[in-house]
Amino acid sequence: MSEPEPPLIPSKLIWFTVNLIGGLACSQLFPTIMSEDVYHVFEEIIAVLTMTALSFIMINVGYDFDIDKAKWKSYIKDYLVGELSDDAWKLQKYWPCTWCVECRMGFSD
Repeated sequence: MSEPEPPLIPSKLIWFTVNLIGGLACSQLFPTIMSEDVYHVFEEIIAVLTMTALSFIMINVGYDFDIDKAKWKSYIKDYLVGELSDDAWKLQKYWPCTWCVECRMGFSD
């Protein structure tokens, strides 16, 4: 059985791109047009909705994740890569850079 032909116009891609650009524009405009009190409430509501959507995505990813217990040794490498990449971001603030004025002057955290 052959794969279905992709659509001529990628409507999902266009829709997601419009949403991303619209969200970016709104994130820059809303703080300037709302009062501080209203924006604080709006910010809290957006944070709750964002975390709810993210948790929904992560739960659905978890449903598709299967661990093959016969190949447990192959997961060690994946774990180490993930853990070390996370630690690299944490250790980055202690690594002096040569192009940053603050690092050259000793003002970095």
